[in-house]
Amino acid sequence: MRRFALLLPLLLVSCFPELPDQRMIDNLRVVGIRSDPAVADLTVFPPTTLITVSALTVNGAEADLDGVEHTWSLDLPDDIEGLEDLAELLPEGPYGPSIEIDLEQLFAPPEGEARDDHLTGRTGGVLPLRYRAETADDDREAIKLVTFLFPAPPEEGDDDDSAEPEEPEEFEPPNTNPVIVTVAVGDGDAVEAPGPGEVMYIGAIDEDGEELIAIVEDDGDQEDLSVELYRTGGCPNLAPDDEDGAPFGPGGGFGAPAPGEEADPCDVDGGGGFGGGGGGPFSDEEITSERTFAWRPLPDTDSADSRLFILAVDSEGGQTWQELRAAPAP
Repeated sequence: MRRFALLLPLLLVSCFPELPDQRMIDNLRVVGIRSDPAVADLTVFPPTTLITVSALTVNGAEADLDGVEHTWSLDLPDDIEGLEDLAELLPEGPYGPSIEIDLEQLFAPPEGEARDDHLTGRTGGVLPLRYRAETADDDREAIKLVTFLFPAPPEEGDDDDSAEPEEPEEFEPPNTNPVIVTVAVGDGDAVEAPGPGEVMYIGAIDEDGEELIAIVEDDGDQEDLSVELYRTGGCPNLAPDDEDGAPFGPGGGFGAPAPGEEADPCDVDGGGGFGGGGGGPFSDEEITSERTFAWRPLPDTDSADSRLFILAVDSEGGQTWQELRAAPAP
């Protein structure tokens, strides 16, 4: 019985192979899609009708998207009523990783009539967009649900002009996208993050690596906010201390590789690439806006060869990101 008990863990390990790190981007990937604003509010004056939808598309270690074809379309069945009107919301191609959509034509008042400035109800709508990125060798697709609020149609019997107008309803503010406020490297000063679409240069990082500390704000609970570090190269941890006895290279880390396999230079004792005020997964401690990650380039490589992305996603689909380059500003 003891022999069977010892064999069982080995059998379980062999049945469940190690999965690849999903935060390592080594091919064409659509990492995120955000709409700005996260929820367009057509119930205020002036209404928010213009929405910018942007995809974070990364083609491995290539810094540009040359050779990538972008396509945006409505993800709706062909027999849906009003499909032609909805299709006119999309701008004409050719497309890039971002498009602008104007909802004004859908909810503008009839010609010659003024917009109702006494709102007593509102409802929500969703416009599903399909984004496709394609190269000669690969392609990726993703769906983005663009959400908006618009005035609710009056209920039957509410069109009596002689009736006293109702008091406007108190509405909850719509969801907003998270904001990456600052990023600090190691013991350095926190630097204001320029935001999506801009690159933040954090200076070269040596083989020992550095901690990256981001302050991320959101209008919801921090417990519901997912913040992760994606990379096109390097390791999501720091180099081991000498006393840890976990050297780089073959045989290092969690043990020698299986016959015929190469050792993973990122497998070292300690470290950890996902944190919230500390290393490792979130614990029962209070989650604050400070998120801590670690990263180092592979030995004998230039840190500038890798691109890093901090991606924040809230529970209602709001998103933001910040691209980091481990190199001095050009």
